Amino acid sequence: MDDDWQAAAFGSRHMHNRVQNKSSRGNRPFDVYKTFGSYVCKCAAWKTRDDNNDDEKDITLELYRLSSNGEGVLGEICFPRALDAAVVLSGSRASLSRTVQRMEVDSDEEDEEDEDIEEGEEKDEHGSDEGATSDAEEPMVDPDFEEEPERFRNFEKNSFRQPKFWIRWNGVTEGSEVVTSDMGYVVFSGTDCRKFKGTITCGPLGWKDVAISGRKISGRGFSDVPISWNGQTL
Repeated sequence: MDDDWQAAAFGSRHMHNRVQNKSSRGNRPFDVYKTFGSYVCKCAAWKTRDDNNDDEKDITLELYRLSSNGEGVLGEICFPRALDAAVVLSGSRASLSRTVQRMEVDSDEEDEEDEDIEEGEEKDEHGSDEGATSDAEEPMVDPDFEEEPERFRNFEKNSFRQPKFWIRWNGVTEGSEVVTSDMGYVVFSGTDCRKFKGTITCGPLGWKDVAISGRKISGRGFSDVPISWNGQTL
């Protein structure tokens, strides 16, 4: 009987710790890096269109990294013999619009930098800028050391239980060299981002909010794989 108070105290403390730990786990912010990885997808509209092909190629979605403004997830989606496109996922229409605008600015700036490099090479060939000093290169920022609070804040509103993302894709359809762009939407089944369901629209293929689903087959860390947006590499 003398030991009853000890059992009660330890039991109470154990229960308190369990509740506290459960609460802490529940309050953890969504980590958008969980979206990074390779997914295989299904789409009935694509399957109907592709029924005449015997090879069993899958629709694939690859998500690589965050956009330069930190509000979008960049990657690529491929519907074999139908659509190859870069994709941007973002938590709202507003942040998606900002991200796309930023990407297009980055693309324009890259073109200007390429022109400056070409001009510089021409000057070097003629010796006109001999002795000129170049600006010191800015140090590279390792994305793994990015401030986590900002990363979590940018996706806080769409991260409750089932993270939701608007999609903008940009690419070409089969048989066309014209770059087109349209929208989509995905909802992940949980914050581990292992499965998702959503829709995608593609005017040239006659798709309007057609259903698409996917499952992750492998995860990845932040990956600096280049993507093509409006014909420019980012």
